[in-house]
Amino acid sequence: MPEERTRPPEKEQVAPPQDDPNQHPDDNPATCTDSNPWRSETHNRLELAHDAYAIAAFNARGLAALRKGSSRPHRFRVAFDLARGEQLRALLHQSPRTFGKPTSVWTLELAADVSFEHRLTPERVSGETIRATLQRLGIRWKRAKRWITSPDPEYARKKVLAIA
Repeated sequence: MPEERTRPPEKEQVAPPQDDPNQHPDDNPATCTDSNPWRSETHNRLELAHDAYAIAAFNARGLAALRKGSSRPHRFRVAFDLARGEQLRALLHQSPRTFGKPTSVWTLELAADVSFEHRLTPERVSGETIRATLQRLGIRWKRAKRWITSPDPEYARKKVLAIA
């Protein structure tokens, strides 16, 4: 009697994955590579690029390339060269009212605005850039003090009388 062939049990059918807007493409096994089903092709390419960079750095610098270095930029762009720094200094020796500003006290942000308006810089810089430029020129920025003054020629005499 011939053997009766039996069919293998049918595997349970898995429903195709639904599109989940919160799911990252790297988490989708359908978009991953065969070598590692949880990594995308893009991820693998980035890793290869990083490896190539590390090899090139090792070839150029030897074992020093393996030591962790600073992540701080090694050079920075100076917004004001020496000549423009001196122009900034001269600008700050004038009243902001000379430049049409409604105050008599300079702030770093106001100095940044006026320096851009008068083309000392090609783009608007921050107040911190103004402070750093002044520091390079040997000037320490201090908070402005408001002085009570008067155009009255007798003001000084009257002030002494008022205080005494």
